[in-house]
Amino acid sequence: PDSLDFGVVAAGQSAMRSFQVFSVGTAPLAVDIVPACDEFEVLTGGGPATLAPGTSITVTIRFTPTTGRSHGCSLAIGPGIGEVALAGFATTVSFTNDVQPILANYCTGCHLFDDADGYDILTKERIFSYAPGVRVIPFDLSNSVLYGKITNSGQYGQSMPQGSPLIPQADRDLIRDWILEGARDN
Repeated sequence: PDSLDFGVVAAGQSAMRSFQVFSVGTAPLAVDIVPACDEFEVLTGGGPATLAPGTSITVTIRFTPTTGRSHGCSLAIGPGIGEVALAGFATTVSFTNDVQPILANYCTGCHLFDDADGYDILTKERIFSYAPGVRVIPFDLSNSVLYGKITNSGQYGQSMPQGSPLIPQADRDLIRDWILEGARDN
């Protein structure tokens, strides 16, 4: 393949993908399968090998990210053979386990963010008081009304929770990281 996508993985967890390299010519095929980064590890089929005509080798790659963000690199296959692009996305913050409890603790006195539709309220429901019109925009702190409110940026009026001190820095950091990691419904 030209590329392998490992999807979304929680940091510290793993995902595996496999593919085959075939020797389709009439001469032996020299391969040397090596990843270019630490998050992607060759479990089987790695290193140098020579494939006889008509044979193949199965290559298994494990993606184990340690930081929340988009990860990518290339996998060298061998001389004269194109590289395979490897991609995966890692999260460190869970909406259900991390963000929802913060909202329940600090916001539900005035706002309704219940378990059933809290995510949709934050990311899809339009609000007309502030442009761009939604509370959270994935990957975008400066245009996420929620983040502006909880950090008292002044961009979106008064800070929240209204009339109270800012929520603790650790909780603001979790919400920041969740937004920067794509504000996923996880």
